[in-house]
Formats: sequence, structure tokens, C-alpha cells
Amino acid sequence: MQIVNFRPGFHEAGKIKIGCAGEERTAKSGVKYNLPQKLDHFIVTTCEKQGANFKLDIIMAKLGEKPREIGIRLIFDSIEENFDTSYSYYSGHKCLCRGDGKAATRRKYVKEGKLIKLTGEEEKLACPCELLDPSEDGRGRCKPYGILMCVLEKAERVGGVYKFRTTSYNSIRGIMTSLAFIRQASGGILSGIPLWLTVSPRQVETPQGQKSLVHIVNIEYRGSLDELIAKGAEVAKVRSQSQVAMAEVRKSLRLISMVDTTEDEAAVAEEFHPEAMDEKVVDAEFERVEPDPEQPKKGQPYPEHEETMRIEEEAPLDLDDAPGPEALPPRPVNTPPKHKAEPTQPRPPAKSTPKSAGSW
Repeated sequence: MQIVNFRPGFHEAGKIKIGCAGEERTAKSGVKYNLPQKLDHFIVTTCEKQGANFKLDIIMAKLGEKPREIGIRLIFDSIEENFDTSYSYYSGHKCLCRGDGKAATRRKYVKEGKLIKLTGEEEKLACPCELLDPSEDGRGRCKPYGILMCVLEKAERVGGVYKFRTTSYNSIRGIMTSLAFIRQASGGILSGIPLWLTVSPRQVETPQGQKSLVHIVNIEYRGSLDELIAKGAEVAKVRSQSQVAMAEVRKSLRLISMVDTTEDEAAVAEEFHPEAMDEKVVDAEFERVEPDPEQPKKGQPYPEHEETMRIEEEAPLDLDDAPGPEALPPRPVNTPPKHKAEPTQPRPPAKSTPKSAGSW
């Protein structure tokens, strides 16, 4: 038996990064954050934070001090299941909108200056929209976002995955193109083929027309095209011997969610959306509501009914500890007000209506 509509998620054993937390800044909203610092090599970390950065994984001892390539294996044959991509709009530490280029889901909110209050509702919108356009300072608030999920060759444990996250247009395009080429050459197979995750420098031109040196992540197969075709045939032959079992495995794996958790969203916002730290986002269910001083406190009568209202005692929350009927005090009875009522005109007696036969 399994829970209906429950989507499991892969355990994230660690993160693959080409950046770390740099100089600490304080946003206008008062929130402190660290500017991202780009690296020219990979670092593999755990999901545990140590100060502003994540702790290094023990696998770094095998990869070397500044590795520029890491041996990986993919889990799925489908490109989108290995490498989830979307357009993401962040504000503060939360993702407010996510789309696939055709449709987007946006969390409704009310903006009050630098404070954004979520209403708890969502709406469907066309994608892309105006949020993808660069802002006045040249930075776009909505960015392409990719999550690559893989297993490391030199990892001595199985059961979790390592994730590489990026908002680089060049890295996203490079990874998607490489996976499409390798999948085509291997006969539609990606899962189980030994691959390499690489990072290399490249000169690119910014939207403002300036030259800039960036480091782009890509995926490669080390070998000739004929060797890749042969490797794909070998994996397909092994799978054919247990086709029923593999079908069940693929069916289970497709249910796994790759959406970031709340904790992941905060880390992604700090690393890839530092310009959004000026705003503060508050969930609707956690918003603090200040009491109205004009309203009486809970358990107190209104002033005008002070002499007539009797407040019943609240029943205990735990029914097992509730007192028996014999231990309960007698139910209070409302008493008439002590002040004199203003004289009013006497009302005429109500006309009695004879009851019909059979009526109560």
C-alpha cells in the first residue's frame, strides 16, 4: 500500500558547484546575504552549511584540489528527467514564478514597498512575460534555471544523488545539446553510460556588447563515436534480459519530484539572485497580525455587556483528561442587567392564532 498522490524525491547527497559565497552585504530590507563568487573549477559539497558556505564533501580528496572534470552517471534516458530546466523569478528568498516558456505558475502576492505578502493562491500565466526582460540596471529578474541530477563515479555510496544548479544560459544550452547528441548516438540511452561533467573558460559577449570571460559547464563522453554506439548497444542488451523489471523501475522513477524545497530556494536565491535580496517575502499563513486595542481580549466581555454576559469555560483540548459530568460546575445562567432600563412605550398584546387540527 502507498499514499495516494504522494511524490517522493531523491535524497540529495551533495551539491556540485562552480561558485561559493563571497563578500557579505546587507540589503535595504535589512536582510544580510553574500555576493556569489565564481570559480574556475568544481567543488563538491554536502548539504550542511558551515558559515556562509556548504561543507566540502569527503569525495574532494579523490577529485583533487581544483578539479575541472568529474566522472558521472545519469539515472534516466530522458533528457528532461535528468536535467530539469525552467524560467524562475525570485524575490527575497522565495521563488514566486516558474514557467517552461509556454505557461507559468505564479504565486499571488500583495506588494507594500519592499515587503511582499503572499496570499497563498496561485495563477496560470503565459510564459515568457515582462519579467524576463532586463531591468534598467541590465539585470533580468527572471532567469533560466537548470538542475542536473547525477551519480558520481567515485562516490562510495548509492541511494542519493548530486545536483548541479545553474542559471547560465550558455551552460544550460551546452548541457542540453550534449545530452541530445549523446542520446542520439547511443540509440536513445543515457542511463548507465559513463560521462564526464566538465568546466572550461570561454569568451562571450554580454547584452551590453562587452567581452567577458565565463566558465561553462558541459557533458562529454570520453571515447570515439563508434565506442559510444557500441556502449549503447551493450547497455540495451543487458536491459533486454530484465525488461519487465526495468519497466517497473522506470515507472517508479518518473514519479520522483525535482522541485526545490523551501531550504533549496533560499540557497538558490542567495547564489543566483542576489539582486532580489532587497525585498522581503512573507507567507500568508505566517503573517503576524497585531491585535486591535479597541477589541476586548479573548475571554473578556464587551464593555456594554459587562454586567449581563457570562463566558463559559473552554473545554480542554485533550478529551481523555476532560472531567466527568459530576465534576463540572453548574452552568451559569444569564442575569438581567442591574441598571435601570429607559421607559419605553408598552407594546400591544400579540394576536393569538388558533392552531389547526393536527398541528403541534
